Amino acid sequence: AKLYGALLKELGFLSNGEVIVKTASDFIGEHIGESQTKTVEILKNAKGKVLVIDEAYALGADSSLGSSANAYGKQVLNTIVEKVQGGASDDIAVLLLGYEEQMIRMINESNPGLARRFPKEHAFYFDDYEDSELLAILDLYAKKQEVEVTMDFREKALNILRTQRKQSNFGNAGAVELLLKGAMQRVSGRLTLADGSSFTLNSDDIVDLGSSRTDKNKDPLDK
Repeated sequence: AKLYGALLKELGFLSNGEVIVKTASDFIGEHIGESQTKTVEILKNAKGKVLVIDEAYALGADSSLGSSANAYGKQVLNTIVEKVQGGASDDIAVLLLGYEEQMIRMINESNPGLARRFPKEHAFYFDDYEDSELLAILDLYAKKQEVEVTMDFREKALNILRTQRKQSNFGNAGAVELLLKGAMQRVSGRLTLADGSSFTLNSDDIVDLGSSRTDKNKDPLDK
């Protein structure tokens, strides 16, 4: 999104190019009219920028935010259709993020103007990360947290991520981060670290989801 914003600014479509990230719940109010007001305010603050709405499908008819959110989500989408015309004078780029099936259903079942503002043929599709990419992300997160991970940790983590990747709502980098944070929490509960020191995570620090443990010295990418 940052690269997209920078590109749109360079091309003259946006005056600022910065990115604002919101989730569907940020738009939902508690009473009639509040969702519309919150949406207008968010759009106003995003002027000149890229507005990213994560889990946007939650604004649809089958919202996971609760039954009352269905009507309020409709208000949000109607307001976006009204305020974002898709013209050069808008000075805003709105990105709706979510899983393909849920997003298509939301667009098809919502205000017809939504499909015109966000045509499916212009959508960005992102494939799930491959094994090597997931491990690279794991190593990067571990380095940022000053945590060392053993080979058997990487192997078990990859097995778990492979299982999760078969599900339609796989979180990719987010799934890696959650897995690492969960393991770190387990370790921090039993260790007291000296100032500036780091600790090592092994396979026992991951919640066992049925992955088998094999040779610690074997590279997890080797078949």
